[in-house]
Amino acid sequence: MGNDIPHGRERGCFTCLAADPAWDTPETTVQLLDALEEAFRVAGKTASAVTFFNPMHLPWVIPGSPGHEHNNMPGIATDLPLHERMLAHGYTETTQETAMYRTLTNFAIPPEVRALEHRTAAEGCTLALYDSNRHHGLDAMLQALDNPDWTVRVTAAARDGLCLPVALAGNTVAGFAGPVYPEPTGRGFFAGIGIAPQYQHRHLGKLLFFRLCAEEKRAGAVYMSLFTGVANPARRIYESAGFTSVRTFGVLLKTL
Repeated sequence: MGNDIPHGRERGCFTCLAADPAWDTPETTVQLLDALEEAFRVAGKTASAVTFFNPMHLPWVIPGSPGHEHNNMPGIATDLPLHERMLAHGYTETTQETAMYRTLTNFAIPPEVRALEHRTAAEGCTLALYDSNRHHGLDAMLQALDNPDWTVRVTAAARDGLCLPVALAGNTVAGFAGPVYPEPTGRGFFAGIGIAPQYQHRHLGKLLFFRLCAEEKRAGAVYMSLFTGVANPARRIYESAGFTSVRTFGVLLKTL
């Protein structure tokens, strides 16, 4: 998602490029990019980046959907001319992200996943909704995962009493998915899935994701959408839950 791209004061964030159709040419693109990059240099930036970490989020309509929106872009869509123009202008594609989507109208946890949940429970790991009065170890799990965004979002969700599916070893939190809440657009929010290192390779990620989808539907979400790396093994989990890839984005970087 761009973790290797310079952060903070070093990074200038590219958000969008807009041009009148009559002026939407490679030459116009170069002129606008040159002007933006010079502004970044003057501001002391060492890189121009198109990344998930941009604090400005631009929603976009998911292709083939009835107007459903995803709430941000992690890069430049590879189906846009701008993608090739930026590569030609010296930007490097550090990775690609794929957008995945499904409606929740007919979502149900299939019998084979229920059976997997029973087998996993027999081996000592169960699923539940987080209860701060009964469950412990959430902070330790987040610290082990070392993802600042998850730490902020999941800690806030637990504090505010949001629905948060968790995997448990006894009463110790071993993993999470969520938190659960439908956005105003009808999209079920998704921050991610995280499993503490010592509990990985037990199918907990798959079980938690199916539970998350069920809880989002129960809470009133109409659809879900998410991003994942094109080569991320977690993609198989999402596909098994009926998600399909709808668009690909390039995470781009140029050293100034």
